[in-house]
Amino acid sequence: MGRLILGGLIIFCLVTIARADSEVTGTIEKIEIQGAAKIREKFIRREITIEIGEKFDLKKAIEDKNAIIRNLKYIEQVNLYIKPGSEEGKLIVIFEIQETKSKSLTLNAGYSDEEKFFGFCQVWYENFLHRGMHLGVGLKKGKNVDCSSFTLYEPRLFHTPYSFKLKIYSDGYKRTQLPYEDRGKYWIDQDGFLLEFGKRAIFKNVNLRLKYRDENVQVSEDYPEITTTKPTAQIKSLIVHLNFDSCKFQDIQAKYALPFESPDETQWLNPITGGKYELLGEIVNDSLGADYNFTKYTLNLNQYLSLGNAQVLALSSKSGYINGNAPFYERFYVGGIDTIRGYKERGLTNTGGNKLLVFTTEYRFGLTNFIQGVLFTDAGYSWEKGKRINLDDLEYGIGTGIRIHHSLIGGISINLGYGLKKKDWEIHIGNL
Repeated sequence: MGRLILGGLIIFCLVTIARADSEVTGTIEKIEIQGAAKIREKFIRREITIEIGEKFDLKKAIEDKNAIIRNLKYIEQVNLYIKPGSEEGKLIVIFEIQETKSKSLTLNAGYSDEEKFFGFCQVWYENFLHRGMHLGVGLKKGKNVDCSSFTLYEPRLFHTPYSFKLKIYSDGYKRTQLPYEDRGKYWIDQDGFLLEFGKRAIFKNVNLRLKYRDENVQVSEDYPEITTTKPTAQIKSLIVHLNFDSCKFQDIQAKYALPFESPDETQWLNPITGGKYELLGEIVNDSLGADYNFTKYTLNLNQYLSLGNAQVLALSSKSGYINGNAPFYERFYVGGIDTIRGYKERGLTNTGGNKLLVFTTEYRFGLTNFIQGVLFTDAGYSWEKGKRINLDDLEYGIGTGIRIHHSLIGGISINLGYGLKKKDWEIHIGNL
């Protein structure tokens, strides 16, 4: 009985506070930032849209609070307070922030279908030079993989809504073009850099990015299709990337949690409602210095529906089209963890296609504070040049899996898929 009364009092207080907040009126006299130690105030203030002298809008202030958390990865919590100003009708708005570690070092080992076992090292600085810049260096080594990268990202170039990113990379992979026949093995090296300029919030939740890719590709000749492709080639392209993101997130929290878990270890944010939609167009042309001429279009659609009690229905689709003669390593493939689980990587396509359709449905449910269960269905196909899209060609995979995100091991996805065509199971393990 006592717990019931206490619960009622808490609910009453919350409702009273919510009503009081919703009735806050007045003109903003001052905006204060409290708790900033590792980052200069001006880099926080550029995320705030409310202004001194305007009428206070609680909804707008809450959006600013969420924008600080979303865009400044080194800030883990923001509290919003309002207090009376120097005279009646004046208000002081306070954003109290709690910073997280701006530097991180990740050392772990992993496994994926194609890369097998590998070691991974990443040094990431979220608040480089205390200016809100992102700096990262990554190394990935294994029998079938040899990758390294350097990334510098400025989310607000010269304090404007425009962003800048430079990524320099050297990626090497050993692949098998026909995995079920165990032939067509080759090694591919992709060395180059990516320049990116972006514009935040062209419209609400809509971002635009313009990219330039300069890449040198070397392929070992050990497969008939590869021998018809230039063993060394330059891929230089211009990319337009349009993104709409309305996702809302929550921690993965299950109804029953293991007793040894700590809330501090629950850092993975899981989309529960909203959507994320991406449209990419890439032009590879000899006028840019490339050795090929083709255009590539990709559309990714993701929608999330909350079912309550840490349950989410995630719907996604991928579609693509290539116009022109693209080398085999730029074409679309199906089979594997990113397309149709239950099949090996590229197990459903020989030399790649110029048309792609993939559909995925996932039912996600929280198991513990950092483990999420998944039931899924995948469908898709890639059609070679000259063939028309036929939905009767779609191949299917079903299965289950778990997703783990923990500070000690990072993010891991483990899936057990059943390929309906080959009537057999396939395990897929990858990084999130």
